Amino acid sequence: MTTGRIEMGPTARTVGANLRRLREARGISLRTLSERLNDAGRSLSADAINKIENCRLADGSTSAKQMRRADVDDLTALALVLNVSPLTLLLPAASGDERARLTDTVDVAARDAWRWAEGSQSIPVAEDAAVQHERQTAYDNLALPPERRRLESLPAVQSVRRLHETLAELAQISRGESQSSPHAARTAQRRHQQLGHEIEEIVDGLPTG
Repeated sequence: MTTGRIEMGPTARTVGANLRRLREARGISLRTLSERLNDAGRSLSADAINKIENCRLADGSTSAKQMRRADVDDLTALALVLNVSPLTLLLPAASGDERARLTDTVDVAARDAWRWAEGSQSIPVAEDAAVQHERQTAYDNLALPPERRRLESLPAVQSVRRLHETLAELAQISRGESQSSPHAARTAQRRHQQLGHEIEEIVDGLPTG
């Protein structure tokens, strides 16, 4: 006997939560988002978008008729219309030690999830250093397009990436310790974001020959 209830996986729940968070941050209604998606070439009704957002609540008690998984075409169009990276929808809105559940059995630090998704690090699932090194080598061979991979392997680029990560950690600390001075926390976060854009410009401007 079917109960008409389903359990969404962790990524579907993350996408649902992020979609609602980003849509509300943009001040866009379900209907307006539907119209903009249609203009972008992806037809999704306001009801369908609402059902994707409902996945954030999936705990075994939500009716299957009230939920809808976002497929890859949905995800791409939503990211375009919301003006974010697809990763912003796929991954938790955290980048530090907070836990990020990627599957029902893989749970990693949010920082590691973002590094993995951005093409810089294999998910650290092996305790043995040699095994993890092999995983990282295999990851490096295919995670990025060949030319991008060559650029990312340059020592200067790796140094700048490490600096960016360090500043991200400092910004996170600043946010935690600056409750009495929210302006300082916002300033640190903005500077970190600006540095990230500057790094991307440096990488994109490197010679490819």
